[in-house]
Amino acid sequence: GALGGGGLFGPSAGAFGAPASAAVVTHDTPYESLPDDYKQMVRAIWQQMRETRQAADVVDRASAEPLEQLAAGVAGLRRMALRVGALQEREGAQAAALKDRTKKAARDAEQHGVWALQSVTQPAGLRVVEELPARVMWDYVREFEQKLEEYDAKIAEVERQLALRAGAPHPHHGADVGGGPPGTTAARLAQVVAAQQGAFLRAAAAVAWAACRGGPV
Repeated sequence: GALGGGGLFGPSAGAFGAPASAAVVTHDTPYESLPDDYKQMVRAIWQQMRETRQAADVVDRASAEPLEQLAAGVAGLRRMALRVGALQEREGAQAAALKDRTKKAARDAEQHGVWALQSVTQPAGLRVVEELPARVMWDYVREFEQKLEEYDAKIAEVERQLALRAGAPHPHHGADVGGGPPGTTAARLAQVVAAQQGAFLRAAAAVAWAACRGGPV
């Protein structure tokens, strides 16, 4: 079927001697005989078909290797995330253990006397921190040392008097009074006094420690 024509009078002439119409285009018309606008449409269709074939070739030649590499990379990232999480958990546990050890060290220090003594020194509520052993403890120690010196002097005087009465030489001065044998009564009394002196030292230390801790004396 013709795509164009001259009507009843054929393709060469029109009615009343009109000029011939445009060239007839059929399915069998060669490409070279097509009008320019038809050629342009054919070239556009051909270009689109060629690009479609090229895209199909690229898809056919595509390999699964890049996708496998991507999957391996994602798996590696997951493993790294797990390691980092485990490391953070372990460091958190170590930090908690260090905190517990610090608290325990503080409790041990407090139980062994290395703690801060806080006391209210003014009505306004000003609090002062003082490390133990404090000066008051050393005052107690010096006072007990003076008391012990006084007791030692009294004990020495008692020993001297007993030695004179028993006729034995004085153990501190080495004097031979009367030339007799040492008195057993004086020796026993000296032992009793020495034992009492040791007990007194222990009691004095306990009293000083209780006074420093603020407990009952």
